[in-house]
Amino acid sequence: MKYLSMIEKGSNELPGDLELVLTTKSQIYLDMVKEALESEGIPALVKSVTGYHSRGMLPFKQGFFDYRLLVMKEDEARAREIVETIVPPEELR
Repeated sequence: MKYLSMIEKGSNELPGDLELVLTTKSQIYLDMVKEALESEGIPALVKSVTGYHSRGMLPFKQGFFDYRLLVMKEDEARAREIVETIVPPEELR
């Protein structure tokens, strides 16, 4: 529940047991990585300034805000391997 309240309040702080494994403007890469993580049994949390599904409704171009993908610390190494397999190096930040 503490993660949900942080997101609802728009906090940019990361809880100590979460790690940022991907920052991207591409919803396509985000969806691909999230699906791959879930198929490996790794839960992932998506964080975005505008929310995950409402971005297309904004009057900004699609890549205006970054998506952030977070996983539990114990899943970080495997999650990074998956990210590096799917996302081209020039897209990683």
